[in-house]
Amino acid sequence: MSSDQNNRQALAGLLTHIREEVARECAEIENRTEAQIRDILRDARRQARQRVVRALAAQRAELDSRCASERAAVETRLRRRHQQLSRQALDQGWGLLHAELIRRWQSAPERQEWAQAALRSAQSRLVARCWRVHCPPDWPIAQRQAASAAIGTEAVKLQWQDDPAMACGLRIAADGACVDATPAGLLAQRDRIEGRLLAAIEAAAQAPSAGQ
Repeated sequence: MSSDQNNRQALAGLLTHIREEVARECAEIENRTEAQIRDILRDARRQARQRVVRALAAQRAELDSRCASERAAVETRLRRRHQQLSRQALDQGWGLLHAELIRRWQSAPERQEWAQAALRSAQSRLVARCWRVHCPPDWPIAQRQAASAAIGTEAVKLQWQDDPAMACGLRIAADGACVDATPAGLLAQRDRIEGRLLAAIEAAAQAPSAGQ
């Protein structure tokens, strides 16, 4: 074999080796590139998911805050409305309560019960044995005496005092002390009475309707 042939074969072998090395290196570069692309895509998806999660969390927090604000506003409006309705009910109830006291005094049997209860209260609260009993002028003397006799006030000196300003009830005074059994006196502790009246109104509102 001539020298030229040997040179050509050596050159061909070298070219083949170079092509193989180039192909191998290209394959390695391509593999590394694909791996890097996969890593980049994976990081991008992870970061995108994190951004979405953060965005959703922020939106949820904002929505929760808005819902809480709306709920608080609704509860405030409901509470104010409840207070308004309660106030209206109490005002109406107060008027009805006062009217009921007047009606009771106008009923002879209930008037006697009222007077006897007032005199019993005076017996337990007044030390002095001389009482001045203020009462409406139109209350018959016989009924006054019957009321005092029913509870046994023989040990007490009663001085009946007609009071033109009184329409119903009694006011019993002795040595500066007083038992006020007029509507004004009976309703004097308005806060306490309104509390009991409101409790009764709410209990009636919560009770099941008849027939249910």
